[in-house]
Amino acid sequence: MTRLLLGLLGALLAALPDRTLTVYESVAFESAGEATPKPWLESAIRTEGIAYVAIALIGGRPYRWLATLVGVIGTVVLAAPHRYLDAGASVAYDRSGDLEWSDRFVSVVRAIGAGCVLFAIGVRRRRDGNT
Repeated sequence: MTRLLLGLLGALLAALPDRTLTVYESVAFESAGEATPKPWLESAIRTEGIAYVAIALIGGRPYRWLATLVGVIGTVVLAAPHRYLDAGASVAYDRSGDLEWSDRFVSVVRAIGAGCVLFAIGVRRRRDGNT
């Protein structure tokens, strides 16, 4: 089931990177109009989506590896959501220091981090990657 969800998420990211970015910015930032993404960001979103679809289809070791990576990132997000978001913004946006995160979004990101950790634990318990 989680592989199916990963594949669907990947398909969405690959098919609609511009819309994904618009929705993200409208939810994440206090003033979305101030966000200036770097020119390559939409291509990176599309590439990430394609990678998710491929990993979901392949399963096995690549899927378990991704689950472990997601769990590690989720742990960082749980421990320091503002630092995680600021680090990502510094890579993906021009003048990232001017961006203000929505307080509600920071809470949602922390919950997503917890979900990532639980996802990784679930995959590690099953070990076969055929979820």
